[in-house]
Order: sequence, then C-alpha cells, then structure tokens
Amino acid sequence: MIRFALALLLVAIGLPFCLQILLDVIAERRHIPEEAIPMACGIAIGLLVIFLKRPNWLLHTIVHEACHGLACVLMGVKVHRVVVSDGRGGVVEHAQVGRLRAFLIALAPYTLPLVLAPVLAGAWFAPEGVLRSLLSALAVVAYVTHLTALVHNIRLNFRDPKGDLAHVGRTLAIITIVCALIL
Repeated sequence: MIRFALALLLVAIGLPFCLQILLDVIAERRHIPEEAIPMACGIAIGLLVIFLKRPNWLLHTIVHEACHGLACVLMGVKVHRVVVSDGRGGVVEHAQVGRLRAFLIALAPYTLPLVLAPVLAGAWFAPEGVLRSLLSALAVVAYVTHLTALVHNIRLNFRDPKGDLAHVGRTLAIITIVCALIL
C-alpha cells in the first residue's frame, strides 16, 4: 500500500515536475540541433542495429548487471558476487541495505543509461568538428539501444515475482522509469 501511495505521489508531483523541465528545454531549443545530420545518422544506425541484428543477450545482461553493480558502488554498498549468463539473466549479490538503497539499486538498469552517459559527456566537451559529430551520432545510437534494452528488461521483469520491478513495486517502478526517461 505504501508503494502505491508513493506511486500516486510521484504521478501527482514528480511527473508534472519532470514534464515541466522537458517543456522548458524544448522551449529554449526551438531550432535545429547543431549536430542534426550526425544525430539523424545515429537514429538510422540505431534502428538498423535493432531490426537487422539479433540482440547479444550476454552483452545486454552484462550491461544490466553492471548498472546494478555501479549503483552499489556509488552508494557504498559492498558487492559480494556478480553472476552473468547468456540468455538466462544475472544477479548482483550485495550487502543488506535499507528500502531506499534497495529501490535505487533495483531500478538502476532502467534509469541509468550506462553506455549513453559517457558518450554524451564526451560529445558535450568535445570541440566542434569530426569528433563531436561522431560522438553525437554515437549518443543517439546509445539512446536508441538504451530504449530497446529498457523495453526488453521491462517485458522480462514485469511478471517475474523475483524480478527488479516486483521488488520495487511494479506501479512505482514504471512511474519512476517514465520520470527518468522524461528527464
């Protein structure tokens, strides 16, 4: 019941807040992005990768579990063991934590674009030129890939009683993920 109440609170306060931030950013940038062509190429490459290449489930699982592990490290939680398997998922076993840290660790792969963040940072700080254009294209590929992995993760974990979303509370998890995507 507490999880559902938190989900309602997030819908009432958090979602409008996130949407306002998005609308403010859109209002500020009513022009074509500086890197429009590389970004369009990134969208095309990302979609081609999604539709023409069979996903590498081992790589997907490694990135997913790495997000859990990174969340543990960032919050000072001791990681005991990481298990990753091709096609059968994985697990990060860590020290006992309270509800808030458990929530953050469980949702890390859904809200933390592990591959996207470093590429975006590189594009942001790169001088104008070929490197920035390449990083802009890669950022879009990484974002499209993140969205694809997100859909896959939600599909796999939504009904699993031992999955990440069940630990957090499915409704609360989905609303948190939506807020993170908007931001």
